[in-house]
Amino acid sequence: MAEVTKLLSFLRKQAGNRIKRKDLEKAMLGKKGPARLDEQLILLSQLGLIVEKDRNIQISHPFTLSGRISFNKRGLAFVEAPGDRDVFVAPEYTGNALPGDRVEVVLHNRSRERFEGRVLRVLERERSYFRLKVTEAAGARRTAGILLDIRPPLMAWLTTVPSEFLKFVKKDQVLIVALTGEKKHAGYSEYQMARFIRLEEAEDDLERVLLKYGYDKEYPPVALEEQRDVDERSVSDWKERKDLRGLFTITIDGADAKDFDDAISLRKEKDGWELVVHIADVAYYVKQNSPLDQEARKRATSVYLPGMVLPMLPAALSEELCSLKAGVNRLAMSVRMTIRKDGTIKRYDFCRSIITVDQRLTYDGADEILNTGDGHLAEMLRDFQEMSRALKARRVAGGRIDLEIPEISFQKGPVPEKKVRLQSSIMIEEAMLSANTCVAEHLRKNKAAALYRTHAPMDLEKLELLNYFLKLHDIAPIVPENAASLQKALAKISERGNRESRIFQFLLLRSFMQAVYSQDPEGHWALALRDYCHFTSPIRRYPDLVCHRALAGLLRKKDRPAAEDLVNLGRHTSERERKAMDAERDAAKLFGLRYLSGVTDKKMQAILSGFKFDRLFFELENGLEAVVKSEELGGGELVGPDPFSVFIPGLARPAYLGEEWGLELMEVDFENMVALFRPDFKKIPRSTDWKG
Repeated sequence: MAEVTKLLSFLRKQAGNRIKRKDLEKAMLGKKGPARLDEQLILLSQLGLIVEKDRNIQISHPFTLSGRISFNKRGLAFVEAPGDRDVFVAPEYTGNALPGDRVEVVLHNRSRERFEGRVLRVLERERSYFRLKVTEAAGARRTAGILLDIRPPLMAWLTTVPSEFLKFVKKDQVLIVALTGEKKHAGYSEYQMARFIRLEEAEDDLERVLLKYGYDKEYPPVALEEQRDVDERSVSDWKERKDLRGLFTITIDGADAKDFDDAISLRKEKDGWELVVHIADVAYYVKQNSPLDQEARKRATSVYLPGMVLPMLPAALSEELCSLKAGVNRLAMSVRMTIRKDGTIKRYDFCRSIITVDQRLTYDGADEILNTGDGHLAEMLRDFQEMSRALKARRVAGGRIDLEIPEISFQKGPVPEKKVRLQSSIMIEEAMLSANTCVAEHLRKNKAAALYRTHAPMDLEKLELLNYFLKLHDIAPIVPENAASLQKALAKISERGNRESRIFQFLLLRSFMQAVYSQDPEGHWALALRDYCHFTSPIRRYPDLVCHRALAGLLRKKDRPAAEDLVNLGRHTSERERKAMDAERDAAKLFGLRYLSGVTDKKMQAILSGFKFDRLFFELENGLEAVVKSEELGGGELVGPDPFSVFIPGLARPAYLGEEWGLELMEVDFENMVALFRPDFKKIPRSTDWKG
């Protein structure tokens, strides 16, 4: 589009200026194509590059965008941009950018739906160190290899290897290197220049994850106020807070928890309950735009790896001063709710408070008291259980999607453990949902600047696939933007049988959109909530801290928080959340592979959960993933008659999602993070009566 190139060039030259619309039209050859010009200006406005008002156009300075860059398998790059868009960057314009780096990009054209650009510079490296597998070891200055845990694969050339390490640098050895930012061309290949850091420590799976995602085990030094007791001498706004230390207050968390964000107080009333949810007042200690706040914002979330936590806040706050530990004064933001017996939240209010937790409970301990205990605490927990059931029943009736998908954890050791949701965990979940909903509604009604937790309805194409499956089973289709219709479908498909229910849940999980943080209160589709935000975990999530500041500003009616760039903050916190989830998933995969590599019985039962043209995916009984490549199934590309089945040459029939197979472990491939199996055809039915 030559006219787009001309427009972008003109605007770049006018960066920082305010121009009249008529002057722009004149520069773009008068009235020619005004509709097309309008379209380009609307898109540039959505990207934040211009602001048009009263026939005047303010052009940003510099006339560039910044965002994370990602690469596909062919080396094509895309830079995230505001408005759920991205900018295409051809391979020759990526410069020294690597996947995940934050880059500055200038636009130069537009093709179809995307603007095209080129990388001007790297603003922030996603990671400092890389794993390099040696492919050629020919002396101190001739060591080359391939960088691991990065897509697309990159070749690297070491500038030098210290002489004391040369004898260890052999083909297939893995080294830890840092990139210099320079490139070297040798023949038809392009190499990243790198410097040697150290040899890789064998089988250090956590270290591998930390390197891949650019995490540092050590929290950087930040200035913290001297830790003191929480009392009227140390808290500047003590007299402005409501003293709630007279309320009987408990926490319920995991046995190994160290940071306690939330506590509850509960009183049964004639027509329902009064629930008070107390959340740690992190905002009091983390002042906006302070060095500590900047580090917390950068991290955006705590990351939980097996046996390791990478906290958003330093331990002196996350595990001590902010943590709602029992028996000591703590500052909180409290949400008081009056809840009717039918689960309706009748009214709510908020206050900045002082609390003292009377008793710390674990989930296991709370469940035991629920089942066998007596006395005041047991009575309170049973009231809490009754209330949470009323809340949940009302929300489910309103269309909330409630899936019971067991998670796999290695937090307690090397053996995979399926997490079981205990009653007390569900009770706390309902209480926190209630607090989050009330805060979100209050923030929206008062037009506060905050981050909301939003979840869009399913993509229509994926919804069509689910409805095709339901049609095969004579079940009413899911209606777009109607979570209740999905809920009804889940109930109906579960009546058809365990296999059909498994298939539907496999498909459903892959159909959900990603929940994100946004400045716009657009609601949460899966929870069927008009208003929703994250407020209850400010120790470990930055969006919660943003909501705390917004609520505190409304309560004080002065000292409102300074304006934030909520568009970019929402994008950043969403991206950091996804990154943390990927890191946690990779760590679980590697720990799972370590477990499988040590089992003596290689034969296992598994459920077919998905397929590609060259492999099948299974879920093992312990929740881990198994892969069977097409060559183990009779060879050739795997194709299927419909989206739910695939033809297996070795069986001479289609295999359907949800089928149970016998498998035998062949190899554990740590580098590609996959456990390879072969089918045990003796333990696979030769025919199936699955409806399809």
